[in-house]
Amino acid sequence: MELSLRDLKELLGSQPSDAGEPLALSCVGQVCIVRSTGSGVWLGTVDQTTATAAGLIVRLSDARRIWRWKGAAELSELSRLGPSDVTETKMPSPVEVVEVIDVHEIIPITREAGRQFARVAPWSQR
Repeated sequence: MELSLRDLKELLGSQPSDAGEPLALSCVGQVCIVRSTGSGVWLGTVDQTTATAAGLIVRLSDARRIWRWKGAAELSELSRLGPSDVTETKMPSPVEVVEVIDVHEIIPITREAGRQFARVAPWSQR
């Protein structure tokens, strides 16, 4: 069952943007950190957000899972500064598109954080 825009605003209204929209809607088109219950933490461009009875679903493009980071205490700091130790930060190669289900946080990143994330080499165990 999909929810209406009004339902989404009621569910997410605790974090309004400057424009008065819920943050989940105002982040479309921006590079964000997304945290979910089942699939962990992702970095990617928010293409779409959908509120369902099962929770918030966020579609990301050019997305990389953040397996481990070094040099930031938590996700809010990571979104502002990026990882300070890019050699110890583990992020696999990007996927073209992913739908992240049961999202709890969407945090836009700063330019500074984006520069740091761009320095993180793709990680693999191959």
